Amino acid sequence: MRLTAKHVLALLVILIVLRSPPPPPQTTLRPLPAVRARASRNIMSRKKNSRTNTEKQRRNEVVKRFDDYFGAGKLEDWQRLCIKIGLDADGCDLASITKCRKALKSVYINIYDLVEAIENGTVVPRFASLGQLVQYTLETGSIYPKARAKKHGPVRALLRIVFHGK
Repeated sequence: MRLTAKHVLALLVILIVLRSPPPPPQTTLRPLPAVRARASRNIMSRKKNSRTNTEKQRRNEVVKRFDDYFGAGKLEDWQRLCIKIGLDADGCDLASITKCRKALKSVYINIYDLVEAIENGTVVPRFASLGQLVQYTLETGSIYPKARAKKHGPVRALLRIVFHGK
C-alpha cells in the first residue's frame, strides 16, 4: 500500500492528539485567593465605613448639644460651664473668662460625659489625672473633634491632648 499525503497528514494528526495532555477534569470554579481577599476587604471596608459614619454622627450630635447648652463664649456661658462641673463648690473665683479658663485647666472631664450628665441631670464625672482621662477616652472612643472646637469658646478650655504626634 502506498501512503499518500492525505494518509501522512492523518497519521500526524493522530499522533499529535495522542501526545497532547488530557483535558482537566470538569470542576466548579472557585475564586482565586486574591479575589477572595479583595471581596473580604470590601466587606470589611463597608462595615468600617458604616461604623465611621455612626461615629461622625455621634460626634456631630455632641458638638451640637454642647454648643446649644454653653453658647459661643460669653462670660455667662463660661460661668454656667464651671458651675455645672462644680468649680463654684471648689471655691474658684469665676468673675472673668480668664479666671474660668484657668479653673477649667485643673479639671479632667470627658466632654461626652459632660453633655450626657447635663441632659440626665447627674453629676459630671471627674478624673484624678490626665492619664486616667486619656485612658478612658481612648477606651470609650469618646473623642471630641478638635477641629469643631470654637477658637475661644468654653469647649476649647476642656480639650486635652489625647494623641501625641511624632
